[in-house]
Amino acid sequence: MNDPIFRKGVHHIARCCLGAGIAAVALAGCGAGADEEAGQDDPALLAAYTDTIAYCGAEERADASAQEGGWSMTSPSKYGNPSYEASALVSPRGAQLQFALQMPVAVRDYRGATGPVVPSGLAKPEWRMGVILEGRLPARAAACVLSLAKLTTPAFVPTLPGMSAPAPVYGYTLNWRSKWATAVPVAGVPGDLIDGFEFVSTFVPGSARAFFALPKARLASTQGVAICHLGPTATSWDCATPDVADQGQEWGMTRQGVRPGVYVLTAPRG
Repeated sequence: MNDPIFRKGVHHIARCCLGAGIAAVALAGCGAGADEEAGQDDPALLAAYTDTIAYCGAEERADASAQEGGWSMTSPSKYGNPSYEASALVSPRGAQLQFALQMPVAVRDYRGATGPVVPSGLAKPEWRMGVILEGRLPARAAACVLSLAKLTTPAFVPTLPGMSAPAPVYGYTLNWRSKWATAVPVAGVPGDLIDGFEFVSTFVPGSARAFFALPKARLASTQGVAICHLGPTATSWDCATPDVADQGQEWGMTRQGVRPGVYVLTAPRG
């Protein structure tokens, strides 16, 4: 599989402009021009940059990734209350990406899940969702992909003397939550929601794809499947039929053009 959707080992850090001895695959484009410096001191841009880094759980590194042409990528996933996966990117001074960069999180199948749920433990690295970036990153670029499903464990209720013990509750409580909404209106999507992610960014990528890679064991056919987007201030979903690639045991589904907001994969109601 040569498509970057299905590459393994994507959790890495790229550092740029370290000299000719660095392997080309580690480079993310050296020599950003003076135009990349313009606007870096803009208060609104700096505020958005700082806010995005904080929300994503990312960090601006004090190493080569902070220089012209540098960037770093981390996986600041959170396991607690709530629990979710994350993939974050930071480029303080901008960079030209020399290859398609994948920002992935695990994909699960939440169809039919209500109340306490135990998400399916999908193990293969090919079973992912997120964003694939190409082209140039502007100065003060910060972005992340976070699982839209935020999972919380039930609160512990102590038993007092003379009281009967409450019935045990297992699993997690599923909440569809994003930076822009404590309750994402997933009931408005046309079909059954499989899974989704939020894309938080200080910039609109010039070239990017939203992707979902799901095993055929969970999705027998892609007929009627859609990738839907909900912008930060939008009130209705924008759905489109994805480009589909048969990858053997998995379906690879992509949608061209990525903007900040929420992306979900839906299937016909069954």
